[in-house]
Amino acid sequence: MKDIEKIFRQVAKNNNTTVKNVKKEITLTIEEAMKNSSPENIKILKFISKNGTVPTPEEFIMYVYNNIIS
Repeated sequence: MKDIEKIFRQVAKNNNTTVKNVKKEITLTIEEAMKNSSPENIKILKFISKNGTVPTPEEFIMYVYNNIIS
C-alpha cells in the first residue's frame, strides 16, 4: 500500500484543504458512526483499532484498504 501520509496529502490536495482537516473530518465521521450505529457496527469499528477503542484515521483507512480495496 502507498504511504498513508501520501494518501492524506492527496486527499487534502484534491479537496483544497489540509491534511489536518482531512484527519479531523475522518475522526468526526468515525465518532458519529460510533454514536449512531448498531452494536454490531460499533463492534466492527472497535475491532479496527489496535487497542479496541475508536480507530484513528490511519487505522480506519488501512482497514478499508486491506479489507475492501485490495
